[in-house]
Amino acid sequence: MTKKLLLFFIISLSVFSAPYKILHVSSYSREYSWVREIEEGIHQRFSSKKLDYDYSIFQMDTKRNSSKDSVLAAAKLAKETILRLDPDLIIVSDDNATKYVAAEMLDTKYNFVFCGVNNDPSEYGLPKKNITGVLERPHFKSSINLMKLINKNINDIIILSDDSVTSNIIIPQILGLADKNINILGTFKTNSFSEWKYIVRKYQDKADAIFILTYSTIKQSDGKIVSEAEVMRWTTENSKLPEFGSWEFFVEDGGLMSVAINGHEQGRLAAEKALEILRGKSPAEIPVEQTQNGDLYLNAKRAFELNLSIPLSILKMSKIIE
Repeated sequence: MTKKLLLFFIISLSVFSAPYKILHVSSYSREYSWVREIEEGIHQRFSSKKLDYDYSIFQMDTKRNSSKDSVLAAAKLAKETILRLDPDLIIVSDDNATKYVAAEMLDTKYNFVFCGVNNDPSEYGLPKKNITGVLERPHFKSSINLMKLINKNINDIIILSDDSVTSNIIIPQILGLADKNINILGTFKTNSFSEWKYIVRKYQDKADAIFILTYSTIKQSDGKIVSEAEVMRWTTENSKLPEFGSWEFFVEDGGLMSVAINGHEQGRLAAEKALEILRGKSPAEIPVEQTQNGDLYLNAKRAFELNLSIPLSILKMSKIIE
């Protein structure tokens, strides 16, 4: 082996020779399956590449604590944590962490990879020389096609969501994807559980289906957060309309079907970009990407309750949740 080849071999072995300090700043908390999916995706990619790393997570928890003051306080603590831990790389997930942490550390020595971002990153001044990442986009057209495959008579739908950072960004994107195959009777955003119930009841005889987005900031009249599982439990028990969503947890919570944005894929692709940076590549050289593949999830119990006959072609493609 020549000296040049030997030197290259030694350098190649040492690229990932030390434990790298990886900090994950999440907009939310591990209580949400979406956060756990992203974490799993990160670990899967790092482990498959034999990366020696120390991982820690800072949970901003801005779903349960969604006021502007709470978000800014969590962001301040996250930035203090970055300075204290001095990580080799920071992965930020979802919009609040991206906007209030990464985008406020532009052009610092710290390299960031964002994921789960719904907004146009240019709204946050991104990408930058030290920041790149992964976008999250709903598969609304695929959901429309799915509705029509299940029942060609589904024409009139409502879009229902909580009133959150995520829904405020996603709803305009969805409306931009709507086409002549579907008629949107109304788009409703609320953080009031009583109002949510009113809307569901009101459209039972007016709509053919409900497209449900996020529902994690719904509150009782006393201000107490209603769990996502409880929101969907009430909805499915009091609605005869098929529900469609955009995440796996929507089906796990009881919704009928989802062409799901994949949290694992978000995490894996973010970790792949992180690996490129740890190898010495500048974030500015790594393009921002959008994940392409949606996973199809079907709640078999809900399909039975609605007396739906699901085409075999859909069953073959679906991940069935009992």
